Amino acid sequence: MKLSRRLILHFFGHKKPCKDFDFTKVHSILIRPVGDAVGDAVAHISFVRQLRAIYPNVKIGMFVTDRNRDIIAHSGEVDELIEDIRTNYWKQRGKWQLFLDFFPYFYSWYIIKDTLLKPQAVMIFNRQPKKHYTVENVRNYDFHCPTNPEHHMIQALETSEIAKYHQLPQGYFKLHATEGEKKGADIFWNTEGRVRILLAPQGSAPSRSIPLHEMANLLNRCNPEIITKAQFLMCNTKGSEEYIKELRTLCCPDIRLDLAPKTSLFQYMMLVASCDIALCIDSGTVHLACAYDRPLLAFYAHLPSNINLWHPLPNENIPCLTVISSRKEISKRTSDFPLDEAINWLNTQIAAQAATKIVLK
Repeated sequence: MKLSRRLILHFFGHKKPCKDFDFTKVHSILIRPVGDAVGDAVAHISFVRQLRAIYPNVKIGMFVTDRNRDIIAHSGEVDELIEDIRTNYWKQRGKWQLFLDFFPYFYSWYIIKDTLLKPQAVMIFNRQPKKHYTVENVRNYDFHCPTNPEHHMIQALETSEIAKYHQLPQGYFKLHATEGEKKGADIFWNTEGRVRILLAPQGSAPSRSIPLHEMANLLNRCNPEIITKAQFLMCNTKGSEEYIKELRTLCCPDIRLDLAPKTSLFQYMMLVASCDIALCIDSGTVHLACAYDRPLLAFYAHLPSNINLWHPLPNENIPCLTVISSRKEISKRTSDFPLDEAINWLNTQIAAQAATKIVLK
């Protein structure tokens, strides 16, 4: 081990144990999320609601970045949003009673920053070992609470030390948008009276996107009388212009396919909130759609560990169909989807939404 890492372990890798921490009297909690992706943010808002249910007067803070700040702020659930930068760990020193650290790895700078933070008690969750750092040689925490690998991310607190002292309410994904906020997304749709279907077929890498020929096959096999009642608006991310250009050449000309402009995170949230149906690859859009109670058609790779952790969690009475790759081997590849059930589901949902728009007129 390099001298620098030995010094980090010696000076920053331990904390004074917090003996007999009273989980019945918690007045402030600081959260570091597992990550700053969209789905992570939606899940952690659920944690905040659970904590407020058992600690009604608690002050809750959360470290945020540009990638998740708007979601956390718009939820209205968190009292203090703290930029996840090094200087703020020193500024927050000694201000928090309980630090819930969901971050999954030990990194040198995080070990140092956690020592600067100096909360009364620290709880970590699924902390994975790195080459030089493990839960055995880094002891800057008081409670290590691994989650059940068969559980959804939203259930993380159920196996925590907190659950030994309190009956936690069931977690759920929920965000709210006013009619005025959703109205602001009308400029992206451009069509009056059509069923608004948000397409999010691209993941964080090309291997995590719905293949073009499979997406075209799904749309082309829908009822031609029903499909013309919809507008498909595709999210704009890296490679989207090339994807939709090729998709248009593969789809029937009667299918209305548009590409959304580049949006801010908040605008994207309202784009999801204002759609009638969301059609998504496994991504943060899936969890936003669940949180905004949007009917959802979701596509997942045949990867059981990921499905367990991040499958869609629609709220009661919200239509949702999850399509899992038919590849026999366990794989991260998002392809080879069985489409028959998905086509029937999409036809049904478009027809139902179209009927609603006729009634409203």
